[in-house]
Order: sequence, then structure tokens, then C-alpha cells
Amino acid sequence: MLDLKPDPAHLDANGDTPILLEISAFLDGVRCAWTLRRALERASFPDRVSFTVLQARLPQHEDCVGIFRSRHLPELCAAGGLGAPFAGGPAEECQQRVLRRSRAWLLDPRAAQGPVHTRGVAARLLEPQDLSAMCLSTDAHMDFNRGWDVSLIEDWLSAGNEFAVLTVYPESVDRIDKPVGSRIVSSCGYTLEEGIPRGRQAQDYARSDVRMPLLTPNWAAGFSFHRCHAEKLVPVDWRLRWIFTGEEVNRAVRLWTHGYDLYAPASVAVLHNYTNAKQEFQQFGDRHRQILQKRRSQRQVRRLLETLTADDLAAGEAEEQEGLGRFGLGAQRSLEEFVMWSRANLGGKWARALMDPWGRVQDCLWLQRRPIRDPGALLQSLRSPSGAERAVAEVGEEVLLAGEEDVVRPKRDVAVANIDCDVFEAVLARGVLIMDDVLKLPDLIGARAAMQFDALRICTRPAAGYSA
Repeated sequence: MLDLKPDPAHLDANGDTPILLEISAFLDGVRCAWTLRRALERASFPDRVSFTVLQARLPQHEDCVGIFRSRHLPELCAAGGLGAPFAGGPAEECQQRVLRRSRAWLLDPRAAQGPVHTRGVAARLLEPQDLSAMCLSTDAHMDFNRGWDVSLIEDWLSAGNEFAVLTVYPESVDRIDKPVGSRIVSSCGYTLEEGIPRGRQAQDYARSDVRMPLLTPNWAAGFSFHRCHAEKLVPVDWRLRWIFTGEEVNRAVRLWTHGYDLYAPASVAVLHNYTNAKQEFQQFGDRHRQILQKRRSQRQVRRLLETLTADDLAAGEAEEQEGLGRFGLGAQRSLEEFVMWSRANLGGKWARALMDPWGRVQDCLWLQRRPIRDPGALLQSLRSPSGAERAVAEVGEEVLLAGEEDVVRPKRDVAVANIDCDVFEAVLARGVLIMDDVLKLPDLIGARAAMQFDALRICTRPAAGYSA
């Protein structure tokens, strides 16, 4: 059997490992901006952290990236809060170092059709430089324990598994910087809601050894840390519109059957602000259409889980012809193996297949990793270009994603200074900046400081899609 452990030449727990923070926000601009700030100032190596933010909002709503850029980032840089390598130069240079690694997208909230759909659109807009990068998919209202980046990478490495996914319902921000002790937080199993499995509430489990992550059958949408190739090989099903329950079990069984393994992290690195919880997306769009699309999405989840009812079959004949496509199960493990391994009741026939008809899981401490069928094929999938998204756009441009409704047109937001790149590149070609040139570039930071940072990267379109 091939070794699926991480390659230590590409990844360790120091500042060389890039972490791409994925955030999809529905309104929530103030808390989203705070999340970006805290991710930077609480990281041991902030220079490795980059952002991709998709915010659904209208012009009158609070702007996540705008607040971060105008309020939080100047404070961080002026106070030296980001440390080396941001220290030692002008504060404006520090700000540009952060902003040129950030990608921001806007979406009309009337086109943001629920949290799963929006998260799926955000994932399609990712631009990781390579698949060895780590992705942290999380909500827009989070906080971070100090050194969260090192803690997560050390946790991930301790699993000894290239296809490990660290995921859990995060603890409340009330517990920030409090010791974990001899316990681990995990979600184990599901309950049924409208015939759809929903993850059980996270619980504390006492362990004599909390240095190792804990296998779990659950995936949590609010916190998922993994290699970025997971977003390519097992993407969020953006077709699941207007549902809340169903996203997590959908991703859990798809990741597991494709060969990924889900773990509750041993450390508490990321925390969640559970106050002011709302589902404001339901206020936008035609309510009748929302209901119809929600029912279709629920049928898609039950189709994946092989729990369709007679009413589902009667209502979804066209969907049967369409199939699940790239959002179906993987070939490394079967759905039946998932049920029997996890003892999780997914509803329908699976309740009858379990010795415990309720599919209760007392805890996850007894779970052992189930081998996959073809490790070679799994590794080869990392080198396959199939499934890669390409959605790069210039600032201000809209993109229409393949298969999406025409109304869903994310627009690239301004994430760096408003630079006249033609003028700047002409200046660089001459090798000198003169006062007339500086006056043409009102958002630049002045001639001396401008020469100290890599302005060409600001004016160059970032690398598109994935590279293996």
C-alpha cells in the first residue's frame, strides 16, 4: 500500500506553509472584518495567511473588506502587531503586503441562495497557488487562539494522513485562551430533521492522550482545515440551494467515500461567535421559489444517501436523469461502509440495517480508520487537472460560473490600493520615480517606500486556478 503521509519536504509547523482562509459572509460585515483581523494578529506566522472572502451584500450594507482595510489593518500595521516580516518598514508597506494576498468578491444577496450555495460559490473562486497549501474554511464570525496556525498544522501532521480533514463545531468565543486540559471536543453521529441527517451537538470527551486528533463521521461547515486539494476533488455542492440541514452530511459522506478521513482536532484553535444567529438569506428572493428549490435540494441529499421516498421519486424524475455528477459519492469506500463504520442513522433503509435502530453513537473513541480501495488512484487524482475551477477576474469584473443561473455573477472587489498599473509599470521600466509620477498615483505610499515593496505583484493578475 502506498504511503499517504504528508511529505515533510513540503509541510511542517513553521512559517513556510501557506494557509488560505475561505470565508463566505451574508451581510455580517463588522464581524467578518473582525475575523480577518484576529486571524492575522493571533497567528504565529501572519505572513503565511491569505484570504478569499465572498460577501453577499448591497451597497448600503457594511462592507467586510472595507472595514478591515480602513479600520483594522492600519491599526495592526501601525502598532507593529503583525511582527516580522511586516516590521521594519512604513506602515503602508505592511498594509500592502496583506492586501495583495487577499481576494474579495461581492455577490448580490438576492443571488446568494442559502449558506451551502454561497459557500460553494466561494470555493469555486479560490485561487491557491498550489495544492500543497492548507485551506481553512470557516464562518464570518470567528475568533482565534494565539498561535492557531501552528496548532492546526501540528494537529494535521499528527494524523499522519495526506487526506486528513480537521473539522468540528468550534467552541464559543467565551473560551478564548482557556486551557483545554485532558479533553477533546467532537461531534459524533446524526439526528434526523425532515428526513435529513443533522450533526449532533459537539461534546467534551475525556482522553488520557489529547495529542492526536480523533476520527469522526461528522463534517462541520463552520470549521474545516485540510489541504486545498479537497476543494478540487470533493467540492461543496453549490446546487444545494436554500437549505441549512443537509450540507454537512453531504460533504461528510462524499469526503469519506472519496478517501478523505475526518478528525476532530486535539487543539482548540478557532472559536465561534454564536450570538446574533440569523438566517437572513430567507428575506431575499421569491419565497415560493425558495420553497421549491429547497425541496429539490433535500431530494438531492436523500438521493446521495440512498434514502429517497416514494414522494421524492414521483417529484424528481428529471433529477434522476440529471444525476449527481461530480457531487456524487467516491469510489474509495461505499456508503454502506460509512454507515456500518460510523453506526450513524442516515434514515430510510439505513435505520433498518443498524443493530441500533436509532443509529446512536455513544462516542467516537472506538473508531478505527477504514482502509481505502486504491491509494494509487487517490494520489494520481491530485495530478489530474479535471475539476479545476478557473474564475479569475480583474477588479470590478463579474464572472459567470459554469452551470450557474445567470443572476449569480460574483464581482471582484477592490482588495488593494487603486493603482494605475500602466503608469506604475512604465515608471518601473525607467527605474526611477519622479514627483510627477507620484502625483499620478494618489494611493501609492510615496517614492521611497514604493520602491521597497513588490508593486508588480499588485498590478499583476494572480495565478489562475489550481496547479498540481
